[in-house]
Amino acid sequence: MATTGPAPTQTGNPYNYHGPIAEYDLRVRHGKLRDDEHQRTIIQNLQNLHDMLAHYDPPKVEHPTVESLQPVKKSFFSMFDRKSHNKPKLDIPDHVPKGIYMYGDVGSGKTMMMDLFYDTLPPNIKEKKRIHFANFMQEVHRELHKIRMKYGNDFDAVPFVAAQIAEKSNVLCFDEFQCTDVADAMILRRLFESLMHHGVVVVTTSNRHPNDLYKNGIQRESFIPCINLLKERLRVLNLDSETDYRKIPRPPSGVYHHPLDKSAHTHADKWFKFLGDLENDPPHPATHTVWGREIQVPKASGKAAWFSFDELIGRATGAADYIELMKSYEVFIITDVPAMDHKSRDLARRFITFIDAMYESRAKLVMTSARPLTQLFMSNSELEDATHTGQDKGTIPKGDEHHDVSDVMRSLMDDLGMNMSMLKNSSLFSGDEERFAFARALSRLSEMGSQEWVDRGLGLEKKGGKGELESWLRVRTAVAALLPNAVSAVPAFQDVRTRQATTASVRLGLKWLGPSNSTLPKILVLYTGGTIAAGSAFGALDDSLYGQLAITGEQIIARDPYLLNHTQLAVANWRTNDYTTGTSDSMVMNMTRFAHDALCSKDSDIVGAVFTHGTNSLEETAFLMDNLINCGKPIVGVGAMRPFTHLSFDGDSNFFDAVVLAASPESRDRGLMVAFNSRIIPGYWVTKLHSTNPDAFGASAGGDLGLFINGSPIFFNTPSQPLFKHPFDLAKVSAYSYPTLPKVDILYAAREFDGKLVLNAQANGAKGVVIAGTGNGAIPSGEDDVKKAMQGGLQVVVGTRSPFGVSSPNVRPLWAKSGFVHVIQARILLQLAIASGMSMDQTIDMFEGGFRKAMGLPTVKLGA
Repeated sequence: MATTGPAPTQTGNPYNYHGPIAEYDLRVRHGKLRDDEHQRTIIQNLQNLHDMLAHYDPPKVEHPTVESLQPVKKSFFSMFDRKSHNKPKLDIPDHVPKGIYMYGDVGSGKTMMMDLFYDTLPPNIKEKKRIHFANFMQEVHRELHKIRMKYGNDFDAVPFVAAQIAEKSNVLCFDEFQCTDVADAMILRRLFESLMHHGVVVVTTSNRHPNDLYKNGIQRESFIPCINLLKERLRVLNLDSETDYRKIPRPPSGVYHHPLDKSAHTHADKWFKFLGDLENDPPHPATHTVWGREIQVPKASGKAAWFSFDELIGRATGAADYIELMKSYEVFIITDVPAMDHKSRDLARRFITFIDAMYESRAKLVMTSARPLTQLFMSNSELEDATHTGQDKGTIPKGDEHHDVSDVMRSLMDDLGMNMSMLKNSSLFSGDEERFAFARALSRLSEMGSQEWVDRGLGLEKKGGKGELESWLRVRTAVAALLPNAVSAVPAFQDVRTRQATTASVRLGLKWLGPSNSTLPKILVLYTGGTIAAGSAFGALDDSLYGQLAITGEQIIARDPYLLNHTQLAVANWRTNDYTTGTSDSMVMNMTRFAHDALCSKDSDIVGAVFTHGTNSLEETAFLMDNLINCGKPIVGVGAMRPFTHLSFDGDSNFFDAVVLAASPESRDRGLMVAFNSRIIPGYWVTKLHSTNPDAFGASAGGDLGLFINGSPIFFNTPSQPLFKHPFDLAKVSAYSYPTLPKVDILYAAREFDGKLVLNAQANGAKGVVIAGTGNGAIPSGEDDVKKAMQGGLQVVVGTRSPFGVSSPNVRPLWAKSGFVHVIQARILLQLAIASGMSMDQTIDMFEGGFRKAMGLPTVKLGA
């Protein structure tokens, strides 16, 4: 056990109560922390602030009037003048204590420092709040949205929100202060200045010095005043020292076992009996459904599930499956975890995803593995080489080693348990993002193996029995004996049966915007990227170079103030890493599964859905979802041709129309629709016909379904019923290749066609090829190579490169002809056919069967 010298005398403390220094000494004596002189110096700064707060009498919060925040009328040209947007600087009272800004690298003890300070705040600080900074900003934007909905988008809502926060928080403690979003950057100075004007004291942790915040961000010059304010009003402290406090050994929990010897099974069985509920729920197999796919649990008891590594990670599972399992289980026994190297890269990635899901759900892990924890992903030789490389360079740098790491990675650096430079030589990971994910997983595995993690309730919220309640009360008593002021932070006992989800909204964690307890229809907004989410830093006339700025789903809702008078809206973000750009096949498939679950499950309380999308591939997503979601509820696709910073942004009106259309009872059983430029276009036939015109989309067959007049949908065509449409089973399709669909390429035929292109596509992993042929679907040359590829198992569909018209069947089929379906849609149909297990003959029948019957042609098998 670590020892410490006498605690420094606490001066200026009128109540002689527990402070950060005394709490630090207590935790050192109990072996929870190791005494460190550098940390003690930092904590003395916290103690000094603690003593000042003991005498602090926060000023009364004066709320601004609505009239004082109304917009001042300006000329049209003032919108281009940055100076006209500047707000007067607020005075900060002299008696308000300066806050503290603590920054440091991984393992520097930021979280522990904040724990010490927040847990020992003096009793005269009645209003206090501790929150992750990202969550805080989400709350701020939500409140800004509510106020602007009430008073208009031009209303200066920041002082209003700041006063509301100050009323509830004399001291604000933030974990992981960062700024990576331009929307945050533009309001933070005024928000913090207003908070400090009302007497709020801010204490925060961060990965970086204030000077490095929002580095290389768009319009960073507008953020510099916020940096200066932080340095002026907060004492900036560097926490880095030679000791990595998160690697201090804790008492062993015994949940991890290696190697895979005879005692490995005994180890897993012991923990399964302890954490399961074998008396009331004997071990049994279980089945769970995720977006129509079944996941088998080999052995379950109570809230514990037992898998071998191969049964869970070795199969085609992903994040959605793991998250669904976390809803049913709190303990996972994972046995026979192998050593992973570059040959098992996919397994390593999948396992890391599972660890992340467990950590976020606070689940418990019992594991038997071939290697020790630190060698699961890296061999001894790799680890030694990486370590020696760092030693050869001297002390591993703390501040600048991550200069080449993205902001997304930086924002998560506090989760790391080891230095990134230790991973540079590993052959298992191909880039910094993967190395980061590995390091985070290793850190989380270490924390999840600690006694503190395992003892957190010891699975006590499982059964709800008397013995459990008594054990839980004993835990609370023990906590109270050590930390008398902390017992209120320990949650009270709660029977898990009172926490079961009753609707899809609750089960999926959707947060509805609009009046509480409203009977208005619920519309789910699936928010992706594209032009509708993008803005330009080059001015209000730019409609081609945009993408530097972005808006969220909540912000685009706030731009249409009438929507929440008619609907309740919940935003589910489905964005790529760069959310102003396009989508991916796997992302769209996962979004489709999510939408199917939200709309078609038995517990669904959602009327319809809207998905925002980039126009480059909107037609593809519309066609895919129309073929896979068929429960009658309306789904509406929408996008924009001009960014939100443009003088004539079309996204607002298109989005408004889409929500109204999804909420209309007349929209049921019409299939998926696209709302664009006041038109209602069937999703099965929607096709992009122009690259820049706002009226970019049309129907390749069948025509529009209707239009919008005065904001209301008017239908003049019957619901779209495409000829020969084939019903697909989402569960069956998902089981083939999760999360994405089989690879199918499109080749374009000119006057001459090189059939070797088809062979090349096959060699590159394609399971199918769609050829945009000439005329009504002809291949001018290269047939022999196409047939050769088909003999090797490749499926081929031939359509027409013409934007309209039909690719008619041959009397004797050589391959499938696409009919009225354009080649873009034919690609998706072929992907679905292959994923459904269809042979080439079955694919031909799917594309041509009804067509042949209508034309009086016989059904002939391939080669007959």
